[in-house]
Amino acid sequence: MPTIEKQIGRMEKHLTRQANATLSLSVKEVPGVDARTFAVLSESLADTNAMILSGEMKSTNDLDVYPTEPSYATMSKWGSKWYTKWWGIEAHVSSYWTSKIMGAGSFVGAVTAFATAVSKSPKNPVVIALVAVGVSAVALCRNSHGVELKKPWAVGVGWCNGHNN
Repeated sequence: MPTIEKQIGRMEKHLTRQANATLSLSVKEVPGVDARTFAVLSESLADTNAMILSGEMKSTNDLDVYPTEPSYATMSKWGSKWYTKWWGIEAHVSSYWTSKIMGAGSFVGAVTAFATAVSKSPKNPVVIALVAVGVSAVALCRNSHGVELKKPWAVGVGWCNGHNN
């Protein structure tokens, strides 16, 4: 089975923006996307659309989505960037901050406690992604450039990759 990123890319080919700014899939299944991934990503798309309709997020003609209110991203000034996607969130954490996270044992407890309050909100993406992926998994994903943390809005497992640059 292809990686989750490839499956997301295959689904994006069938994504369109509607007149009310929500996004929709033009098909009920996509070749090369397994049923579970399709279901989780479809649920994430529904979550995104709910946030668009509530005014919490906006979409563009290029199918990008973004929060309408100022957003909070841990460490955003110090080596991380985060992005909202139609399927969830993606946080890029520098190698410096990845090392800091790996070395902070009490960080896990603090993040877990804090994450219960943020749920599906796009305002705390690094926290959500860290909890979803797990600090120990981040240790396996990281490289000399840092780590990319990814999490669908819907219930599902997050994943991570070594940062590309």
